[in-house]
Amino acid sequence: MFVDPQQIEKEQVFLNQIIAEKSVPNLPKGRNQNVVQGTLFVEGAMQVRIQDKKFKLKVKIRSGKAAEAYAQLKRRFNGVEAKCYPDTDKPEYAECFVGSLGVSEMLIDFGYAKASN
Repeated sequence: MFVDPQQIEKEQVFLNQIIAEKSVPNLPKGRNQNVVQGTLFVEGAMQVRIQDKKFKLKVKIRSGKAAEAYAQLKRRFNGVEAKCYPDTDKPEYAECFVGSLGVSEMLIDFGYAKASN
């Protein structure tokens, strides 16, 4: 697979703009006590791990985009410090953030996924 260096640079500029414009959303009270913080490891197009806890991202990968989504997640987020906020109703799902950048939002912004209900 050929990786275009100019495309990578454009994507990095785009991500930097997103980070500058967004902040971590206000989460419901009591949610912060459930936060899982540490080094994030990408295990799949929709799955990450922090410490010994695995989480599914709250997105639906678009058809034919799983490999690209996984590659982007791995390249951008694998091995970085992150916080994941498990869903109170379905704790296997979480919203994860690297700084102020939502991991799921990056997949949506790049067109690899759509928000799950």
